[in-house]
Amino acid sequence: MATGIEITAVAKVLSPLMGELVKGAKDGLKKSFKKWTLNNSAQTLAKKFAAADKVKTIWSPDKEISLTSFYHPAQVQIGEQDRADVKSLSDLGKGNVVVEGIVGQGKSIFLRHLSLQELNGNGSARIPIFIELRSLAVGKSLFPQIQDALDKLNLCHDDSLFEYLAESGRIVLLLDGFDELEESLVSTTISELEYLIEKFDALQIVITSRPRNEIQKSRHFRVIKLASLEKAEFSKFLSKLNLGSTRITEIVRAIGASPSKVSELINTPLMLTLLVMVYETEQQIPSELPEFFERLFQTVFSRHDRLKAGFYRKHHSGLSERKLQQLFEVFCFLVVQKRLSRSLTQEQFAQVFDAAIKYVPASSCEMEKFRDDITKVSCLMLEEGLGLTTFLHKSIVEYFAAAFIKNSPDSVASLFYEKARTNFEPWREVVIFLNRIDVYRHAKYLVKPSAETFLKEINGKPTGASDSDILAFLKNCYPTFGVTYEPIKKDIVLESGTDQFRASRFGTYKEGVFPIAHLFEILTNKLVMSISGTCPAEPVRAEMLSVPNAFIRDGNNYIISLKNIVRDYPLVSVLKDFRALEMLVERSLREANKLIDQEDAKMQIFSANSII
Repeated sequence: MATGIEITAVAKVLSPLMGELVKGAKDGLKKSFKKWTLNNSAQTLAKKFAAADKVKTIWSPDKEISLTSFYHPAQVQIGEQDRADVKSLSDLGKGNVVVEGIVGQGKSIFLRHLSLQELNGNGSARIPIFIELRSLAVGKSLFPQIQDALDKLNLCHDDSLFEYLAESGRIVLLLDGFDELEESLVSTTISELEYLIEKFDALQIVITSRPRNEIQKSRHFRVIKLASLEKAEFSKFLSKLNLGSTRITEIVRAIGASPSKVSELINTPLMLTLLVMVYETEQQIPSELPEFFERLFQTVFSRHDRLKAGFYRKHHSGLSERKLQQLFEVFCFLVVQKRLSRSLTQEQFAQVFDAAIKYVPASSCEMEKFRDDITKVSCLMLEEGLGLTTFLHKSIVEYFAAAFIKNSPDSVASLFYEKARTNFEPWREVVIFLNRIDVYRHAKYLVKPSAETFLKEINGKPTGASDSDILAFLKNCYPTFGVTYEPIKKDIVLESGTDQFRASRFGTYKEGVFPIAHLFEILTNKLVMSISGTCPAEPVRAEMLSVPNAFIRDGNNYIISLKNIVRDYPLVSVLKDFRALEMLVERSLREANKLIDQEDAKMQIFSANSII
């Protein structure tokens, strides 16, 4: 088996761990380790783990390559300036961790690398249990996925097996892609994770996620942010793509000479890789963002063929490249609109295709042939077992969904931005890309009306809201907001006034109270941070009950509403943060109006005095 990690070396690391676990198991658990007691069991298990070293990437989508052959060492951000290397799980320290990174920052590759480090003797001497959270099905919980992972490690599952392993401190749970969970699974998954953490002190859980997800709000996890890719790292990263030194120097020089708006995008491994793909085809870096993304879309559909002189690959679908691109764009848009995951079942793929084909004029093709084009020609999606077709990267679907809006007429785009103002969360990443490739309409139909609505709702005029105006606005905007306090000690029996509680969660808050898009999220984050510094962090029961009619009993917990917080606590920090946000919104409105005016001024070329 060709792999980037040595099977023998992995077996050497696993053998004493396996022996220790088998020896420590009680008689009732011995049967669960039956396969681990056979000859060459460590060697067999090592081969299973070594499979994690094989991955497909956007640079090499049609074959698996060794992760260790292209991995570029990741760093985490510490404060504003400092960065630190992370070579193994030991560098993350003790406790449970959320590894946070933006689109294309390499979170999954980073977690796989940490898993492999545990196996080559450079880690923390634990057995990694790696699970992709996108594989959780609706109606299922995390526990069956853990059981499946143990089955794959040749462990005959027993109800008490995981409990023994977790208590031993000899395993670590590595959970990839919290942001890829179905929305209906988020709350139950967090509850399961918190249950595991509270029950097993020796168990460490490491999760990857994009920013602004619910898992980051859990008090049980520290958040560690992956650092951006810096210009000084470009050459080393590009060498991992097997580019020659001359070519690397040429590309780095071209990036340095490119417009700032383009070069500023190159801060993640994904964006640098995509830029190289465009450069390899076009032999230049486009000067404008819309052009860059348009070239990117063309490149990923035909990059293999353009590098072969005189060769043109006939599309299975019979569609031209442009028609195929249009169909894929609307296909991706519908995937986001339907809130489907990165992996589509056969039924989901068929439903989306049947809907998408109706929106592409003068095009006709069979679904299977379209799928062949996307999976075998462009390699933007992969065919996996169990009838799944999976986007190579989550950002692919978001890129092309944004392209659909960018290439749509004004009537369609304005309606989209109007809907996104009220229901922003599902479209967050799509809108971020539109801010780069559809600048004018993004400003006109989303930023401007969102800012104007925000400022108007404070007190009916653009500026000058009083403290009472602000507090009234917040109560109106968040009618269900509250802070939940839960007992620090879960086994409280006597309800003593000295029982201590901790603020465990904030919310709920409903998006769409006002159509203000991204401003609702910014406001929510500021509100949560301000309230957390205003309300007592770890009050005793007597302290909460001393505030009349403020804290409402909910089982073993207590909840205080935003209305009562406003009534009973000084909100100096809330008001200060809100006024800072107000200034930010006013500035964004001025910038949007300036951009809109500049673009609208171009219409004067068709004035009465024009020769045309």
